[in-house]
Amino acid sequence: MRVLKRALDLGLTLLAAPLVLPLGLLVALAIRLDSPGPALFVQQRAGRDHRPFAIYKFRSMRTDTPSVSTEELQRLGIRPVTRWGNLSAAPAWMSCRNSGTSCGAT
Repeated sequence: MRVLKRALDLGLTLLAAPLVLPLGLLVALAIRLDSPGPALFVQQRAGRDHRPFAIYKFRSMRTDTPSVSTEELQRLGIRPVTRWGNLSAAPAWMSCRNSGTSCGAT
């Protein structure tokens, strides 16, 4: 069963990649044009059997934001989120591929 599930994961990834990669490149370019710094950042997560894996996410926060409270940022009129910040969750489904399982499957 695990081999079949892995084959399905790889097959769906190969089918989706030509459609998703150009969109990802456009989002990365938009983030880079909006604020300095890398478009992606890496987080370590725990997967099956608590094995660590890396998840790559689009950066939604500006890198030049001062380290103060949210209330202080609002008082100063500083918006810490990039204009494209709401798109940062778009590639979250790709993290499932890195963990070795389909999204929602157990």
